[in-house]
Amino acid sequence: MSGFQINRRFFESPHPAAYFLLCANIVVYGLCVSQSGLSTIPGMLLFRNGAMYAEAIQREEYWRLVASGFLHANLFHLATNMICLALWGGHLEKRVGPSYFVVIYFIALVAGEGSDWSEASCNVGSDGDRRTTTHFGKMWFGVDESPRDHAI
Repeated sequence: MSGFQINRRFFESPHPAAYFLLCANIVVYGLCVSQSGLSTIPGMLLFRNGAMYAEAIQREEYWRLVASGFLHANLFHLATNMICLALWGGHLEKRVGPSYFVVIYFIALVAGEGSDWSEASCNVGSDGDRRTTTHFGKMWFGVDESPRDHAI
């Protein structure tokens, strides 16, 4: 079993900036839950609070590029996004520092939100098929390693 190694350093516990972003996402979800009274947030409430939609850029509602990344449709959506942030955010923040981590987070968020704003639906959270850019941007920007380079 000498060839089998577990690389425990691939995941790092969150650092201050990652904790701040985790808390910000949870607080925004909590505010939406308190407004709706439901754990699954209605689409109209998400729209009112900043969900991204096709005409937002044309109407110069640029604030939605950031706001929609902090909105989550339900508890499962929030939990999966925060698990990704907690697992990979600490590693990236340790490598680049808290200031650059926050800059990378927002650049990746805007890039993910703005990458396909022509879609006909409202979009929230920093995930989805086109928003994969966001998580991978946060995870890989400034990281010169690949998961396949890590022994499991």
